[in-house]
Amino acid sequence: MEKINNNKILYFFVQFITNAIMAMILWPLLDMFFRVVIDKQEFIYSVHKHIIEPIMFGFFMAIFLMVGKKITNKKSKSSIE
Repeated sequence: MEKINNNKILYFFVQFITNAIMAMILWPLLDMFFRVVIDKQEFIYSVHKHIIEPIMFGFFMAIFLMVGKKITNKKSKSSIE
């Protein structure tokens, strides 16, 4: 785990894959729940909405987490000194 946290590219890649897989699992389930249970509509699975959008979400979330980690590390280093 230490190797992943120290390498920026590896950290980004692991975060991207993890977030994209989680989103591809949860996104269609939540969409189906809201469509069928709340809106009383038919659930239609689409490639763009249930595969492409979760991959984009994983990419942007990985960038957000990487920037957040950088800011946190910078603050912790400055508070130590």
